[in-house]
Amino acid sequence: PQYPGQVRVSPLLADPPGQVRLWELSDVGNGYDRWNEKASLTIDKMLGHAPLFFSPDGKHVHVMNDSQVVRWNVDELKPERFDFKNSRAVSPDGRYVAIKDGDDHVSVFELNSGKRLAEIDADGEWMWPIGFLADSHLLAMDVSDGDKHRCVSVFDVRQQKQLRRFRTDTTAAIQLASAHSRIAIVQMFYGTTIWVWDINDPTLHRTFNSEQADICGIALSPDAKLLAACTEIPPNGDV
Repeated sequence: PQYPGQVRVSPLLADPPGQVRLWELSDVGNGYDRWNEKASLTIDKMLGHAPLFFSPDGKHVHVMNDSQVVRWNVDELKPERFDFKNSRAVSPDGRYVAIKDGDDHVSVFELNSGKRLAEIDADGEWMWPIGFLADSHLLAMDVSDGDKHRCVSVFDVRQQKQLRRFRTDTTAAIQLASAHSRIAIVQMFYGTTIWVWDINDPTLHRTFNSEQADICGIALSPDAKLLAACTEIPPNGDV
């Protein structure tokens, strides 16, 4: 996950529970730094596909399980637990959570108050929230239409309407990376192609292909000028 300053986190998954571990960077002298484990937090029935990220102020980490959203204060090391069943995405600022209510229905709630902000209906299409975009008011969905064609749709939470739909070639679940103006997706478990779109333009902006290397993680820089991908080494050893 992305991290600000001198702290980083990492999930260690079990089935169940899972564990989030926190490290802190310290100066050990002679120009050397060391990452020291600061704390760990057990999350019951942790969702392996769930995002793990810092809030913009760097003071909290958010993670989900089957029935809760957990906000962990990294200074006080106190977790706050919010009861939301079937939570699937938390906004980057930690204010909103997207809930999968059914195969074709998603609701967005305010995390602190529990107030429902939006209901999004796909009219019979299957959909799955895959992430909020940078301003936290746009929600990206993995959508399958009646012909089982896969798309990524971007919805405006405030207006409760679809803004864009991007057609993909994958038939498997999708993971998302986003910046202010662009989104990137890759097939989960595992794909070899990354698709990049500008959220204001329905035409495909760019594709990247790793050939035989499976892509197991992607990230876009905030200015959308850099794309990072984590790949597995193929069986033949060629990268």
